Amino acid sequence: MYLPDFIEIQRNSFNALLKKGLIKEIKNRSPITNIKKNIELFFYPELYQLNPPNFTNKTAILKAKTYACKLYIPVQLVNNTSKKIKTQWVLLTNFPLMTKRGHFIINGSPRIIINQIIRSPGIYYQEVFDKKKKRKYYADLISFRGTWLRLEIDKKKAIWARMKKTPKISILIFLQAMGLTNQLIFHSIEHSDFLKNSFSDEENLTTTEEALKLLYSEINPKKEETSIKSSMGQKFLFRKFMNPRTYDLSELGRSRLNEKLGLSISKSKTTLTPHDILYAINYLIKLEHGFGKIDDIDHLKNRRVRASGEILQNQISLGLIRLEKLIREKLKKNRKNIILQNLITTKAINGALREFFGSSQLSQFMDQTNPLAEITHKRRLTSIGPNGVSRETAGMALRGIHPTHYGRICPIETPEGPNAGLVNSITSYAKINSKGFLETPFYKTFKGQIQKKLKPLFFSAEEEETKILISSDLNSSKFYFLPKKKIPTRFGTETQQTKKDQVEYSAISQIQMISIATSLIPFLEHNDANRSLMGSNMQRQAVPLIKPERPVVGTGLEGRIISDSDHALQTQFTGYISYVSGKKIIVYTIKKKKNLSLNLQKSTKNSFFSEYLFPKKLKKNSTNKIKKNPLIKRNTLFIEIIKNSIKKNEILLHTFQRSNQETLLTHYASICEGNWIQKNDLLADSSCSLKGEIALGKNILIAYMPWEGYNFEDAVLINERLVYEDIYTSIHIERFELEIRDTKFGLEKITNKLPEVPFSQLLHLDERGIAKIGSWVEEGTILIGKITPIKKKSLIPHEKLLYDIIGKKTPTTRDSSLRAPKGLTGRIIHVEILETKNLPPESLFEGPGRVHIYIAEKRKIQVGDKISGRHGNKGIISKILPRQDMPFLPDGTPVDMVLNPLGVPSRMNVGQILECLLGLAGIFLNQQYKITPFDEKYGPEASRSLVFSKLYEARLKTGQKWLFNPNFPGKIQLFDGRNGKCFDQHTTIGQAYILKLVHLVDDKIHARSTGPYSLVTQQPLRGRSKHGGQRLGEMEVWALEGFGSAYILQELITIKSDDTKGRHQVINAILKNKSISLGTPEAFKVLIKELQSLCLDIIVYTRKASKLDTTFLDF
Repeated sequence: MYLPDFIEIQRNSFNALLKKGLIKEIKNRSPITNIKKNIELFFYPELYQLNPPNFTNKTAILKAKTYACKLYIPVQLVNNTSKKIKTQWVLLTNFPLMTKRGHFIINGSPRIIINQIIRSPGIYYQEVFDKKKKRKYYADLISFRGTWLRLEIDKKKAIWARMKKTPKISILIFLQAMGLTNQLIFHSIEHSDFLKNSFSDEENLTTTEEALKLLYSEINPKKEETSIKSSMGQKFLFRKFMNPRTYDLSELGRSRLNEKLGLSISKSKTTLTPHDILYAINYLIKLEHGFGKIDDIDHLKNRRVRASGEILQNQISLGLIRLEKLIREKLKKNRKNIILQNLITTKAINGALREFFGSSQLSQFMDQTNPLAEITHKRRLTSIGPNGVSRETAGMALRGIHPTHYGRICPIETPEGPNAGLVNSITSYAKINSKGFLETPFYKTFKGQIQKKLKPLFFSAEEEETKILISSDLNSSKFYFLPKKKIPTRFGTETQQTKKDQVEYSAISQIQMISIATSLIPFLEHNDANRSLMGSNMQRQAVPLIKPERPVVGTGLEGRIISDSDHALQTQFTGYISYVSGKKIIVYTIKKKKNLSLNLQKSTKNSFFSEYLFPKKLKKNSTNKIKKNPLIKRNTLFIEIIKNSIKKNEILLHTFQRSNQETLLTHYASICEGNWIQKNDLLADSSCSLKGEIALGKNILIAYMPWEGYNFEDAVLINERLVYEDIYTSIHIERFELEIRDTKFGLEKITNKLPEVPFSQLLHLDERGIAKIGSWVEEGTILIGKITPIKKKSLIPHEKLLYDIIGKKTPTTRDSSLRAPKGLTGRIIHVEILETKNLPPESLFEGPGRVHIYIAEKRKIQVGDKISGRHGNKGIISKILPRQDMPFLPDGTPVDMVLNPLGVPSRMNVGQILECLLGLAGIFLNQQYKITPFDEKYGPEASRSLVFSKLYEARLKTGQKWLFNPNFPGKIQLFDGRNGKCFDQHTTIGQAYILKLVHLVDDKIHARSTGPYSLVTQQPLRGRSKHGGQRLGEMEVWALEGFGSAYILQELITIKSDDTKGRHQVINAILKNKSISLGTPEAFKVLIKELQSLCLDIIVYTRKASKLDTTFLDF
């Protein structure tokens, strides 16, 4: 079955940027001239050169650098006055490079450029209804780059032109300003009487100059009419719509405009012409008279995808505009000796790219939780962003599913929440063509036979409109003939019943209409779409486990995800494995095939083994395995030729690397020494794969039954076996950073000599003051020793005497070391010393300036962790039960997990039941299944028939009659582990594929007794990261007031909250058994100050024994 490369969308787009986009943008800005036009600067982008990056992408991540290369370009400076010409190669920018896996590395962080789906350039006619249900028409002229123009008809039937942030302009003024006469306008429009509504007494213009003046005065109403010239209006129109540098329809937009309005303007003319506006108005008036048709803006023929290359091209264009301004300013000075290198600076384009990667909505921190998350992130489509829509204004029509989405945009995979329908995923088979439109493949159908032997054809939504199509879930005969009865087909956006001979094309796969993540859900067709959406999203949140395991019930796409994501390691050549370790694999390959003709053995493999690869020790043992011709002598020349044709290849494995989400990225060698490998064979698995297939979770024995209320409402009961046998144990790698700073008392210093720190706490530090690799660290352990200089304390005489007696010096530094945070226990696996950024260049310091420490932490499954199946069946672990207390099967096997049966009927995700039953059969039969979704094409109830037949087969082969009971198919009698008695009812049990999600309780749970307070209100900070607490809110105060608990309430809003004096005094009062004095809360003081700042004379007085003291309290 044909499947495209899943990451080719990103790679192809970046390749197009390097081959065409970059050259086009630089050409648009060449030449740059000064005001007098006597100096010209020419760029020759066709000859540009990229220097190789200074380091690999792995080094870029560790060193917190950008993976980029230097872009050089030949530049020619021509002085028309002196007739001098200078030519030189100039550095234009540091150009970020895309890695082989389709992402960028910016400041050490892998980042993704999201594909954006926006309106295609062209003209679109739409209708709206006002409050009185009256229909109004308008047209939007959308450009590839530049100002969008709207033409609209108001209530009085007058036509107006409107641009962003400018007042509306009468269409007659606009047309006359563009150079058209009244006579031409009225003769060109069919229903010209309609234009009379756009006339006003003031607008009886005769010349273009008058129209240009009026146009400019309407755009700038504050400007005096006497100072307005026609040239101002001309410049405005030229800048907005006629300058190729600022306005671009693109070839696509021009062809769309020609097609819609019946024009024949050349495709190379990508700016607006007066005739474009004139014919656009003509069509708008036709719509008002009931002719023509409005456009469906949600149709995919009207929406195109901007991939990473095009988005970067726009940023480079922005950078080049800035560069042009800088060059013009430097040329203004018109110095005689102009140095090219000083003229062109890298700051302009570097700054534009830095801004984009750092702050744009389309540049995102890559989701690296697992390979599926990464590959899905690279295939994401968003409508949000520059030139897109906003969450607030996007309506339901935009978020909904359109018929043209079939085979292009997945109807299931989208986020929950405000981005629902705005952020989507590209389907498994979809591609993006050169114009940016999504295409999906179809097989040709001829006289009722699907031509599966021919190559599939790719159609865009526009090409598909005129064709009669069928979906792939129709069952065909052995020779691909369709059934004789009428079959459901699709023509345009409508469905109909058609004879088989009339069908033109057939979809190629059942999973053609869904995304990759959704395609991994077996028995998808038996689930409610909402739960499938959750299942698709939660597979991307699964953490890599230390013992990966493939699902017993898969869908057949698991291998492609790993190979296309490039997480596992595949060999690029044929050869012999001579060495395998956890860090590298050595492969010997044949370099020159022609030399092998001299060899006497028939097999390349045999000659390779005998002549070179076997060491002398193994030569005797190996000779009996290799056939040799004893009649021919083996001279030294022959052996030498063979040796020269052998190449040693070292393949380095990634070991214990940190992902963006702090999950583990590593390689496990999957081959042994002495093996012969062919090209594309698997060398090493990743942390999320096994035998080249994605492995996100574990196959465990589950039961659907209530258990003492511990699995009520999505709570889950698990067996302690999952903890002790490390079934769901994962490794997480955290990175801690420390950088020395320049304080007003001097530079900080990283050292192992820390003041007033016991020697026992410094044993694991090396001579630099950094924890050694391999050290075990716990909460509070010093990771990096650092001292900060402080102001020298001035001592009073008796303190000075005391210091002299003890022999102690006045402290000039304080300990400011980096310590392991709360709850962390792990081992240091890597230390990276980096360049220091924030220090002045003249400062001299000893030791490292900036350090990264990587700590690996092992996390077992525990109460509070979130787990999930692939069908949206998620839950939180509520109790871990001893294995002897768990319900057990008739053969004595205890169940691993107990789920709530009430979670199935209301959620309508029945696919989990079919999966767990087929998984049970697979475990007993030692089989694995690849179940493609939508298998009902093979017959009614195909899924249930398969599951029951496999269970029955397992019963026959194993002799375990309890596996399939015809009276209770799929159910088994379980026994209570606590007393050995049978449960009252038969229970559904099976092997389900359960994932451990990244929402771990260790990252969420938080408690606080004391901690930091807000500076102004003196109330606890909020949030786990700031070690915050909970505030007593307004509603909690109401609740206590309702119960009349005055003293509790008084304590809570004073000494337990923000009474700063009372907080310190309360402990003394408790220890000395005195009454607690309550002071004034800080929030009350802030309130008084706020009121005083409003010039309200509010003063708080103290009252003593019914007398009012005239002295007020000063806060």
